[in-house]
Amino acid sequence: MKLVFGLIVLLLGVFLLLGVLSADVFLVFLTNLARFWPVVLILVGISILSGIKGLGWLRYINAVLVFAFILFLLFWPADLFPGARVRDVPLLLPEEAARVETIELRIEISVADVSVSAATSPLESGVVGLMDYSPSSGRIRIREEVRDGRVIFTIYPDTDFAWIRGASLDLKLEDSYNYEIWIDGAILKVDVDPGTLDISRLFTKSGICNFNIGIPVGVNSRISIEAGIVAGSLSFPENVRATLTTEAGIRSVSIVSDHERDGRRYSVVTGEQELFSSEITIKGGILRVRGN
Repeated sequence: MKLVFGLIVLLLGVFLLLGVLSADVFLVFLTNLARFWPVVLILVGISILSGIKGLGWLRYINAVLVFAFILFLLFWPADLFPGARVRDVPLLLPEEAARVETIELRIEISVADVSVSAATSPLESGVVGLMDYSPSSGRIRIREEVRDGRVIFTIYPDTDFAWIRGASLDLKLEDSYNYEIWIDGAILKVDVDPGTLDISRLFTKSGICNFNIGIPVGVNSRISIEAGIVAGSLSFPENVRATLTTEAGIRSVSIVSDHERDGRRYSVVTGEQELFSSEITIKGGILRVRGN
């Protein structure tokens, strides 16, 4: 049994590193496990029976069944966020924060698919952004507070009892504010297309993270990604200066844009931008990063 689990974990790590699988396969795994968990009881029962004299042969059948079940959980199609799509939920500024310049977004969801981009049309006065979401269960709540001259929006599920508290979030933000974004969860898929947005900080922390992040233009920014398994891509637009530092036990880093390398540190310069720079730090046990 240890051999089966060891091989599965080893193959998953290799496939993720090589890009054969994406990190969001774990979203599928957990969703399927939530639906088909009684199979685990069957496998445990077979394992117990295999300890009876004369039934030792069952352990070999059980090993095959465990391997097949894990493959099933990984690849069986799953509706990750089956809840009804809720559209255009406004992020409203509190009345006492009408003149605030910095907006802090804190997303605290265990399993999340988060997309952030600039609003395509002007929003109403006092509206920082609009959020569409599909939950795995329940609803998503927004808590606002004013602290140290900034408004903090905390986005979180309305229950602590769902086995998988997940959601797909699509945030369209007004580009007249400075943003600091913090995303904390177990399994994350993060897509950030800054466009005209002023994003000075973007921090994510999770067990598993799959990301596609564009580097902001015309702003000093800090981007930090921490996960046990992390895979994704960075987009370096024209007129950007950025420094990428990677720390991992197993890593694969490929940067297409013009760059200089000093060990685990990559310096990327596109165009003639010299006034602003981005500091990017990515840490993980297994890490795969592509830059273009």
